[in-house]
Amino acid sequence: MKIFSNKKGILGCCKKGFTLIETSVAISILMVAVASPMSIAQRGLVSSVLSKDQMIATFLAQDAIEFIKNKRDEIGLNNNISNPTYPTKWLGDGNVIFQNIYNSCVVSSLGCNIDTITGETISNDNSPITPLEIKMDGEGNLLYYGLDGNKNSKFTRSVKILPTVGNSNEALITVKVSWNSTIGSQEVILKNYIYNYWENI
Repeated sequence: MKIFSNKKGILGCCKKGFTLIETSVAISILMVAVASPMSIAQRGLVSSVLSKDQMIATFLAQDAIEFIKNKRDEIGLNNNISNPTYPTKWLGDGNVIFQNIYNSCVVSSLGCNIDTITGETISNDNSPITPLEIKMDGEGNLLYYGLDGNKNSKFTRSVKILPTVGNSNEALITVKVSWNSTIGSQEVILKNYIYNYWENI
Protein backbone atom coordinates (compact mmCIF):
# COMPACT_ATOMS: atom_id res chain seq x y z
CA MET A 1 0.00 0.00 0.00
CA LYS A 2 1.33 3.42 -0.99
CA ILE A 3 1.00 6.40 1.28
CA PHE A 4 1.02 9.87 -0.34
CA SER A 5 1.93 12.87 1.74
CA ASN A 6 1.56 16.58 1.03
CA LYS A 7 4.99 18.08 1.39
CA LYS A 8 3.88 21.54 0.31
CA GLY A 9 2.17 22.37 3.54
CA ILE A 10 -1.38 22.40 4.75
CA LEU A 11 -2.46 25.13 2.33
CA GLY A 12 -1.21 23.25 -0.70
CA CYS A 13 0.28 24.70 -3.84
CA CYS A 14 -2.74 26.46 -5.37
CA LYS A 15 -3.96 28.68 -2.45
CA LYS A 16 -2.88 32.32 -2.32
CA GLY A 17 -4.06 35.58 -0.62
CA PHE A 18 -5.21 38.94 -2.02
CA THR A 19 -2.68 41.27 -3.50
CA LEU A 20 -2.33 44.85 -2.27
CA ILE A 21 -4.06 46.16 -5.42
CA GLU A 22 -7.04 43.85 -4.97
CA THR A 23 -7.37 44.88 -1.34
CA SER A 24 -7.24 48.57 -2.24
CA VAL A 25 -9.93 48.14 -4.90
CA ALA A 26 -12.15 46.23 -2.48
CA ILE A 27 -11.78 48.95 0.19
CA SER A 28 -12.53 51.65 -2.38
CA ILE A 29 -15.71 49.90 -3.49
CA LEU A 30 -16.76 49.48 0.16
CA MET A 31 -16.14 53.16 0.88
CA VAL A 32 -18.26 54.23 -2.11
CA ALA A 33 -21.01 51.82 -1.08
CA VAL A 34 -21.09 53.24 2.46
CA ALA A 35 -20.45 56.93 1.65
CA SER A 36 -23.19 57.28 -0.97
CA PRO A 37 -26.12 56.42 1.33
CA MET A 38 -24.65 58.62 4.07
CA SER A 39 -24.36 61.53 1.66
CA ILE A 40 -27.94 61.03 0.48
CA ALA A 41 -29.14 60.88 4.08
CA GLN A 42 -27.30 64.11 4.91
CA ARG A 43 -28.80 65.93 1.92
CA GLY A 44 -32.22 64.64 2.91
CA LEU A 45 -31.76 65.95 6.44
CA VAL A 46 -30.69 69.39 5.17
CA SER A 47 -33.69 69.49 2.80
CA SER A 48 -36.00 68.50 5.63
CA VAL A 49 -34.74 71.30 7.89
CA LEU A 50 -34.95 73.81 5.03
CA SER A 51 -38.51 72.74 4.23
CA LYS A 52 -39.50 73.15 7.87
CA ASP A 53 -37.97 76.66 7.99
CA GLN A 54 -39.69 77.62 4.73
CA MET A 55 -43.02 76.47 6.13
CA ILE A 56 -42.53 78.45 9.34
CA ALA A 57 -41.44 81.53 7.37
CA THR A 58 -44.51 81.29 5.11
CA PHE A 59 -46.81 81.05 8.11
CA LEU A 60 -45.08 84.04 9.75
CA ALA A 61 -45.53 86.10 6.58
CA GLN A 62 -49.19 85.10 6.21
CA ASP A 63 -49.70 85.83 9.92
CA ALA A 64 -48.70 89.47 9.40
CA ILE A 65 -50.95 89.86 6.35
CA GLU A 66 -53.95 88.43 8.21
CA PHE A 67 -53.25 90.72 11.17
CA ILE A 68 -53.33 93.80 8.94
CA LYS A 69 -56.51 92.63 7.20
CA ASN A 70 -58.10 92.06 10.59
CA LYS A 71 -57.19 95.60 11.63
CA ARG A 72 -58.68 96.89 8.39
CA ASP A 73 -61.92 95.09 9.21
CA GLU A 74 -61.83 96.41 12.76
CA ILE A 75 -61.61 99.95 11.39
CA GLY A 76 -64.61 99.35 9.18
CA LEU A 77 -66.71 97.90 11.98
CA ASN A 78 -65.85 100.64 14.48
CA ASN A 79 -66.22 103.67 12.21
CA ASN A 80 -69.16 105.40 10.63
CA ILE A 81 -68.76 104.78 6.90
CA SER A 82 -71.27 107.52 6.13
CA ASN A 83 -68.63 110.03 7.20
CA PRO A 84 -67.48 111.65 3.92
CA THR A 85 -63.86 111.81 5.11
CA TYR A 86 -63.68 108.18 6.19
CA PRO A 87 -62.66 106.47 2.88
CA THR A 88 -59.59 108.70 2.50
CA LYS A 89 -58.37 107.95 6.03
CA TRP A 90 -58.78 104.21 6.23
CA LEU A 91 -55.03 103.51 5.92
CA GLY A 92 -53.41 106.51 7.54
CA ASP A 93 -53.79 109.43 9.90
CA GLY A 94 -57.19 109.71 11.51
CA ASN A 95 -57.67 106.04 12.45
CA VAL A 96 -56.48 105.29 15.95
CA ILE A 97 -56.53 101.53 15.35
CA PHE A 98 -54.28 101.71 12.30
CA GLN A 99 -52.10 104.62 13.44
CA ASN A 100 -49.14 102.59 14.78
CA ILE A 101 -49.16 100.30 11.75
CA TYR A 102 -49.29 103.29 9.44
CA ASN A 103 -46.39 105.10 11.13
CA SER A 104 -44.20 101.99 11.28
CA CYS A 105 -45.11 100.10 8.11
CA VAL A 106 -46.01 102.86 5.63
CA VAL A 107 -43.95 105.87 6.65
CA SER A 108 -40.89 103.75 7.53
CA SER A 109 -38.66 103.22 4.49
CA LEU A 110 -37.77 99.65 5.53
CA GLY A 111 -41.18 98.63 6.81
CA CYS A 112 -41.86 97.32 10.27
CA ASN A 113 -42.02 94.33 12.57
CA ILE A 114 -45.40 93.43 14.07
CA ASP A 115 -46.31 91.43 17.15
CA THR A 116 -49.58 89.97 15.89
CA ILE A 117 -50.75 89.08 19.42
CA THR A 118 -50.17 92.37 21.23
CA GLY A 119 -50.35 94.66 18.19
CA GLU A 120 -46.96 96.19 19.00
CA THR A 121 -45.07 97.54 16.00
CA ILE A 122 -41.38 98.40 15.63
CA SER A 123 -39.94 100.37 12.73
CA ASN A 124 -37.21 98.53 10.82
CA ASP A 125 -35.40 101.76 10.03
CA ASN A 126 -33.14 100.92 12.95
CA SER A 127 -30.35 98.60 11.83
CA PRO A 128 -30.12 95.66 12.17
CA ILE A 129 -33.74 94.58 11.86
CA THR A 130 -35.08 93.30 15.16
CA PRO A 131 -35.54 89.51 14.94
CA LEU A 132 -38.80 87.89 15.92
CA GLU A 133 -38.56 86.47 19.41
CA ILE A 134 -39.87 83.17 20.66
CA LYS A 135 -42.69 83.44 23.18
CA MET A 136 -42.60 80.44 25.51
CA ASP A 137 -44.68 79.25 28.44
CA GLY A 138 -43.34 78.40 31.89
CA GLU A 139 -42.48 74.86 30.77
CA GLY A 140 -40.41 75.97 27.79
CA ASN A 141 -43.01 75.22 25.12
CA LEU A 142 -43.28 77.49 22.05
CA LEU A 143 -46.37 79.70 22.13
CA TYR A 144 -45.80 82.02 19.18
CA TYR A 145 -43.31 84.42 17.61
CA GLY A 146 -43.51 87.98 18.91
CA LEU A 147 -41.37 91.01 19.69
CA ASP A 148 -40.84 90.69 23.44
CA GLY A 149 -40.18 87.04 24.14
CA ASN A 150 -37.72 84.79 25.89
CA LYS A 151 -35.08 84.55 23.19
CA ASN A 152 -34.37 85.67 19.66
CA SER A 153 -35.33 83.32 16.84
CA LYS A 154 -33.54 82.94 13.52
CA PHE A 155 -36.38 84.73 11.70
CA THR A 156 -36.73 88.43 10.94
CA ARG A 157 -39.92 89.86 9.47
CA SER A 158 -40.30 93.05 7.48
CA VAL A 159 -43.80 94.34 6.72
CA LYS A 160 -44.26 97.13 4.18
CA ILE A 161 -47.56 98.73 3.15
CA LEU A 162 -47.41 100.73 -0.06
CA PRO A 163 -50.53 102.74 -0.97
CA THR A 164 -51.49 102.44 -4.63
CA VAL A 165 -50.83 105.59 -6.66
CA GLY A 166 -54.08 106.98 -8.02
CA ASN A 167 -56.29 104.73 -5.88
CA SER A 168 -56.76 105.85 -2.28
CA ASN A 169 -58.76 102.70 -1.48
CA GLU A 170 -56.05 100.19 -2.33
CA ALA A 171 -52.61 99.28 -0.95
CA LEU A 172 -50.06 96.51 -1.42
CA ILE A 173 -48.81 94.60 1.60
CA THR A 174 -45.36 93.04 1.18
CA VAL A 175 -44.03 90.77 3.92
CA LYS A 176 -40.49 89.40 3.82
CA VAL A 177 -39.32 86.79 6.33
CA SER A 178 -35.57 86.13 6.30
CA TRP A 179 -33.30 83.69 8.10
CA ASN A 180 -29.87 82.09 7.86
CA SER A 181 -29.56 78.37 7.14
CA THR A 182 -26.68 75.95 6.67
CA ILE A 183 -26.75 76.67 2.94
CA GLY A 184 -26.86 80.46 3.24
CA SER A 185 -29.40 83.26 3.60
CA GLN A 186 -33.02 82.38 2.84
CA GLU A 187 -36.17 84.43 2.51
CA VAL A 188 -39.87 84.08 1.82
CA ILE A 189 -41.80 87.02 0.34
CA LEU A 190 -45.59 87.21 0.27
CA LYS A 191 -47.60 90.02 -1.34
CA ASN A 192 -51.26 90.78 -0.97
CA TYR A 193 -53.50 93.71 -1.87
CA ILE A 194 -55.70 95.23 0.80
CA TYR A 195 -58.81 97.24 -0.06
CA ASN A 196 -61.05 99.77 1.63
CA TYR A 197 -64.28 98.08 0.64
CA TRP A 198 -66.46 99.48 3.43
CA GLU A 199 -67.67 102.45 1.42
CA ASN A 200 -69.21 100.05 -1.11
CA ILE A 201 -71.22 98.01 1.42
